[in-house]
Amino acid sequence: MAENSSGEIVGTFLVGTIIGGIAALLMAPAAGKETRERIGEWVDEGREKAVKKTGELKNRAQEELDRFENEVRERRREFERKMRERHTPEEEQAEIDRLEKEIKERREDLELRKKRAEAEKKAEAAEEEKPETDVIKEEGGAD
Repeated sequence: MAENSSGEIVGTFLVGTIIGGIAALLMAPAAGKETRERIGEWVDEGREKAVKKTGELKNRAQEELDRFENEVRERRREFERKMRERHTPEEEQAEIDRLEKEIKERREDLELRKKRAEAEKKAEAAEEEKPETDVIKEEGGAD
């Protein structure tokens, strides 16, 4: 069974009340003029209640609409903020250039360290290849 909105339920209730009231007045023993006056009063009361309920429903609908509009505005502001935070193509290119320069500098630094390490290795190898007589002379010279 489909769910009914509160407006449909209230509307159905009001219609049922009106029909029941009219039936009761028509069945009640009273003069025609008096019955018509009662029906008129009852219709006026029903109309006032319907107008009041319609106003309440309208106010509630307006509150929901206002809440929805505020949420849409907030989401739009958030979207615009995120779009402003994005970088322009010029800013992105500047960042790429900066990173490429940093990479180049690090490569040059690594090449320099590599050359120093190779030079130290050669110096150590040359030290190890010295004839032992040089080592003995060095040791004897110390005495």
